[in-house]
Amino acid sequence: MFTVLSVGQHYSPDQFLNMQVFSMMRGWLHKHQSKNGESASMALLVDKMCEYCLRLLDQCERKAVVQQDAELQQACLTEVILLLDTMCQQNSSLIPRVFPSIKRVYNRIQNSPASSINIINILQFLLHHSDAVMYDMGPALQHFFLKILDKQCIDQSLAFEATLFCLENMENLCNNTSVLRKFFPCLLKVFAWQPKTLLAEFVDLLPTMVSEETAIEVLHCLLDLPVITAAMETVMRVEQRGSLTVTDLSPEAVAQSTPELVYSDPLHRPLFNFILRAEGGLGDTIDRLKVLHDILQDYSTLPRVVVCSQAAPVLLRVYLQTVEQEASVDLLARLFPVLLERSCLLFPIKTFQTEVKRVLSEALVWVVQTAPGLLIDNRQEVQELMSSPRNFTGREDVFLHLAWAVGEYMSVTYDRRCTPDIISQYYEGVECLLYELSVSQLGRTETPLQHRARLTAVLMTALAKLATRCQDLMPRVLLCLTKITQQLPASGSQDPGDAVLLARAPVLINLCRMPNVAPLLSSLPAETDDNSKLHQDQNSSSCLLLQLTQAVMKQSQQ
Repeated sequence: MFTVLSVGQHYSPDQFLNMQVFSMMRGWLHKHQSKNGESASMALLVDKMCEYCLRLLDQCERKAVVQQDAELQQACLTEVILLLDTMCQQNSSLIPRVFPSIKRVYNRIQNSPASSINIINILQFLLHHSDAVMYDMGPALQHFFLKILDKQCIDQSLAFEATLFCLENMENLCNNTSVLRKFFPCLLKVFAWQPKTLLAEFVDLLPTMVSEETAIEVLHCLLDLPVITAAMETVMRVEQRGSLTVTDLSPEAVAQSTPELVYSDPLHRPLFNFILRAEGGLGDTIDRLKVLHDILQDYSTLPRVVVCSQAAPVLLRVYLQTVEQEASVDLLARLFPVLLERSCLLFPIKTFQTEVKRVLSEALVWVVQTAPGLLIDNRQEVQELMSSPRNFTGREDVFLHLAWAVGEYMSVTYDRRCTPDIISQYYEGVECLLYELSVSQLGRTETPLQHRARLTAVLMTALAKLATRCQDLMPRVLLCLTKITQQLPASGSQDPGDAVLLARAPVLINLCRMPNVAPLLSSLPAETDDNSKLHQDQNSSSCLLLQLTQAVMKQSQQ
């Protein structure tokens, strides 16, 4: 039987027609699929075409003499697999006839790097028809992600085809397998190497990787995407230049060595192995992540690393939107301390750190809004973070949002465990921070002026709100706010933010002098269900009420 793999020097018109028909057959089948019914002539054509394709599969097993023949075999194999897949989808009676041949081809090429694209096509065939023959897809998918994609993730064509395969079969892979949740580190390595090309695809693919079990590990991987890119650059350069013989580098030697040299050190190789792992479930992160950041810092300006750092916040927002829609209280309880910890542990790229911290600070707000009790469960970590203005430098957005959340949600309205003792603990921490910020030079030297005024305003408001929920704190907050007001003009600062603080302090002081009214004006109403009989006037304004309160207080003093 003549086939497209029957290579010769001259071809007859019938043989040329044979090649043309083979190249057009898949298009004919797709067009025929849209029509109802099947004619006898079409059934005969499909039967003969199936026989022709099986013959081609046999020919592809023969060893090619020259490179050109090998390339022709790969191209024909691709078309044959796709063609057989189409025919089996249209006529399921062909599956028992075709499946053994496809399985034999898979067993032959599964370890061949040159056949990686055809392995994806075979996986597509197996996904479509494995149920008909009771075939377990698990080992084949695991082999592909661990042995093929992980080893060749820098191959552009393979990366694109693998991503497309996951997208097209996303529902099937999510419902019938766990590969997207199990091998998400491998997929994120694919993205880390080609972030600009695959960003749109991974925006759609990322939510399928997130579950209750994987959410925290996925978050760490997203925050470490530039680190993954830099580590992949290191491994690629070592493979190109050859491994170096290094043993037990001292910390001083590590600081002066190139990433390639450190990678060759057996003591530091596990850091790279973990960050470049292909399978999830081995641990969320590592204790020596800061060490790895220092090792790879020289690569922070590489174009690929910079592009990845720009794309990572986009995926981080997609991740947080996914978690926000489906997260349980248990997941939020595990997520909250990670957000606090990682806000100061990011790869040293300034624009990347700024954008990620902004995203994390926004996430902290909705996490606390959803589960206010986390401020009680994690009060030691929160109070430690807010214990000094030094912690403010470098993560201003996180600090400001957290201070606002403490003032807003540390209330028995949101959690019955919020006792006066806990409120007093938070109050003392905020009060000490406010005093230190206002009277020491530390607040003016290490904290930028534009942030210092904003932080002072947020802390003053949080302090007043906490005091309104514990009447014993009212005298202290009045004294504190009065001192802050007196110290601002004495400092002689030209900061325009001081004018704002001078205007806000009297409002808060007058509010705290009315203990019966202050809790109502200083707290947002808790969320109610749709059947609640409470009425909220959308035209009301807390600012207007505060101004009215201030006016009443002035009249009473006259």
